[in-house]
Amino acid sequence: MIKIALITEGITDQFVIKPIIENYYKDEEFRFTPIPDVDETDKQAGFGGWVNVINYCKDDNLIELFDYNDFVVVQIDADISEEKGFGVSHSKNGKQIESEILYENILKKLQSFISEETWEKYADRFLFAIGIYSIECWLVAIVNPRHKSKNTQNCLFRLNSSLSKKNIKPINPKDKNNFNSQMTYKNLANQFKNKKYIDKYANKNVGFEYFVKQINRLLNVDNDN
Repeated sequence: MIKIALITEGITDQFVIKPIIENYYKDEEFRFTPIPDVDETDKQAGFGGWVNVINYCKDDNLIELFDYNDFVVVQIDADISEEKGFGVSHSKNGKQIESEILYENILKKLQSFISEETWEKYADRFLFAIGIYSIECWLVAIVNPRHKSKNTQNCLFRLNSSLSKKNIKPINPKDKNNFNSQMTYKNLANQFKNKKYIDKYANKNVGFEYFVKQINRLLNVDNDN
């Protein structure tokens, strides 16, 4: 069994990440520790948001997660990176920077929040799920085959527009955690059926593509912990 902690902005992000991992390795067994926690009815049982992701990374107790997990996934969306307390710009000299550069800048920032002790000991056990500019950009291509990797803006709007055309309930942008929105996230993520499908959709977003490259290391772990 491979044990993975998920530090995410919210539970809908977990609904996307978990099936990607599980269906990439269908023959493996996984156990997830969700942060924020999720109760038996899939309700978020703890505080979420990007600030809490950062605070958890900064916490000296972060290292204790590796007492009972093989890997830790840290998820955050690029659309918040310019906020005070994060401070990674989307532009340089008045021009929007390339997605690959933005990804690397956010990755370095996230790594800087992790204590030197934790990073030195477990650097190869961290996986970073960075939505460029949101994790909804990982989902749009499922319902819109014309979606391209350069389409990184307003992905929730793009997603909802495509869902409406297919008579699928859209995601409520003001309450992503309501039942109907949760079901939409889950139903979309179910389309990550296997490695072939995941690789196909991962090519539509840099953050998704880089996350998939990272999960290739999941089998290189001693599972006797």
